[in-house]
Amino acid sequence: MRFWRIAALLLAAMVVPTAAAEMEIQLDLDTATLDELIVARDAISARIEEIESEMVGEVLPAGTYLAGRDILPGVYVLRESERALLSSFTLRDGETGDTLEFEIINCQSVVELLSGQEMQLVEASAYPIALAPEVEVSAQTALGVGGYWVGRQIPAGQYRVCPAESAIFACYSIYDGPIGTRSQLEEFVMVHEETAVSLAEGQYIVISDCEMRLAEEEADG
Repeated sequence: MRFWRIAALLLAAMVVPTAAAEMEIQLDLDTATLDELIVARDAISARIEEIESEMVGEVLPAGTYLAGRDILPGVYVLRESERALLSSFTLRDGETGDTLEFEIINCQSVVELLSGQEMQLVEASAYPIALAPEVEVSAQTALGVGGYWVGRQIPAGQYRVCPAESAIFACYSIYDGPIGTRSQLEEFVMVHEETAVSLAEGQYIVISDCEMRLAEEEADG
C-alpha cells in the first residue's frame, strides 16, 4: 500500500478567503479520491513556488551556496568585486566535497549549476542569468576580458578579436556551453593580430588580454 504523509501549505482561502493555514495531510494513494489528490497537488505546487521565489534573489554576495538548497540550479553570471585582489569561483560536489571546477574570475564568468553542486565565491557576486547586468557589444563598442554566453548575453554571428594594448597573453577559448561539468572546450587560440571568430548560439567564449567587436557586416545587418 502506498501511503504518503505530506506536510503542505493548504490555502485556507477555500474556507476563509484571507487566511492561509499549514496542515498535515495523510494520503493513501491507492484509495484517495481525485478531489483529495488535486487538493494535495495544488498545495504542494504552491509551496514549491513559494520556496523557489525565496531562493531566487537578485544578487548573491561572496559565500558558499548549495544548488537545490540555498539557491536554484541554473545558469549564473559571476562578477568580479570592485577592488578585488583575486576573484575566484570553485564548483564542488555537494555530497563528496570533490572540486569539479576552479576558475579565476576576470571581470565576469558564466557558470551552470546542477542540483547538488556547491558554488563558492571569493571576492565576487553572482546573478541569475535573467537578472544579470546587460552586456553591450557592437562594431564600435568592444567587449573586454571575461566570459560571455552566446545567444543570451551577446548575439551569435561574426566577431573580430584583437590583442589589447600591452597584452601579455592574448587568447580566447570557446566552449559548447557555460562553465560546468557538462561543457567541453571546442577551441583555444592565441591572438597575435586581428582575428575573425564565428560564434554560434549556446557557445561560451572567454577572452583574455583581448577586445572583441561585432564584424561590420553583422553590425550593419
